[in-house]
Amino acid sequence: MSRASTKDVLNARRIVIQGVTGAGKSTAARTWAELKNLHVIDYDNDVLWMPASELPWTTYSTEKQRERVCRHMETGAWVMASCGPKVADIVYPETDVIMYLDYSPLVTFTQLFKRTMSRSLRSETCCNGNKESFRLSLLSKDSIFLWWLQTWRERREQARIMETDPNMPLVYRLTHPRQFQALVRYAADLSAD
Repeated sequence: MSRASTKDVLNARRIVIQGVTGAGKSTAARTWAELKNLHVIDYDNDVLWMPASELPWTTYSTEKQRERVCRHMETGAWVMASCGPKVADIVYPETDVIMYLDYSPLVTFTQLFKRTMSRSLRSETCCNGNKESFRLSLLSKDSIFLWWLQTWRERREQARIMETDPNMPLVYRLTHPRQFQALVRYAADLSAD
């Protein structure tokens, strides 16, 4: 459609946060949801991945993903961390603003590396109870770093395409984490008044 203004973002009740792997979509969604009192939908945890206790690193079927995203969207006011292609036709028509974290490759890869190594060292879970490991991250064909390498260019281009697509919601593109932090401070200051 077109670029969103800061006012559009501040007034939005249904936001999707998009960006390349490692941009910090989940963290941004939790931060914004807490600030604006919105329900958080973490696409990886709530829609895409089956619980690790059932089938480790296995995604739900398309039908199940669509069912799960609809259930989460029933809250009416939400911020969603990422949105996959199997549910985009359900989510985007209900979305007020897409906040696109269009950060540089250096920023996203650095964040991804730190996050993945930290999770591996601490045996922290992600993606609905799954665990990253050094072997999976560094020595596997399913490496998150290999995924980043294969997808970052296309995903960054997606932000520019979305901004010009008349069928898309308004897009608010941020090019550095400092811009998101400034937006959060500005929104917090407005709430305090």
